[in-house]
Amino acid sequence: MNTGIFFLRVHQWSVRMLAKTIAMPLYRPELDLGRSADQNAMAIIFNETEFRPNVLFQPRIWYNTYEFSHGFEGSKGRLLVHFPGLEEERWKHMEAWLKVTATQPEDWVQELPETMYPSEIETFWTEVGRARDVLRRGHEFLARHQQEQEAKQREDEEAKKQQPPPQPGQEGSENPIPAVEQPPEAVQAIERLSFVLETETDRLDAVREASGALEAVLNRLASPLPQR
Repeated sequence: MNTGIFFLRVHQWSVRMLAKTIAMPLYRPELDLGRSADQNAMAIIFNETEFRPNVLFQPRIWYNTYEFSHGFEGSKGRLLVHFPGLEEERWKHMEAWLKVTATQPEDWVQELPETMYPSEIETFWTEVGRARDVLRRGHEFLARHQQEQEAKQREDEEAKKQQPPPQPGQEGSENPIPAVEQPPEAVQAIERLSFVLETETDRLDAVREASGALEAVLNRLASPLPQR
């Protein structure tokens, strides 16, 4: 996350988020926010329950493309060039880019349809939307599994009531009905995908991996639940 460039909707939520971020060094003085205090403070605020559902991370390179000592990580049509961590070398790199913008701007300027943005943005929302749908299916599976197991428990309880009372000396031989347990592999895959969608949507490889893993689990568990 980089606080140099980010988008905000003009809304009361945004005002609360910025106010808490700016005030953090004052009301949480025990926290060591390090060198990048603004970024670390905002990251902490984003993880609070109040704010987390309304935060979406998108690929940094869309808005904040880096120039490294070995060269530019982007391509034609990117919005800007950022020079992070270059220290004294940055002046040499900035001079080269200023020369380009002054003498050869046409080499880097592109109309929006010619840039990578349309295809990358479409891919981003397609993958995030698909992952959200898989997560929804995961929660629906757990709810359905809970209902089916509870119904089976009620059947078992009714069946026990129909059994004759235990004979003297056999009172402790009856088997208790086990509590409902969710499939651990489904729970773990749902937790992983939830985490990725909250914190790592800027990494589509992580989104694809987590959604694919949950989908595989759901497909494997899609067969009828075994009878006890």
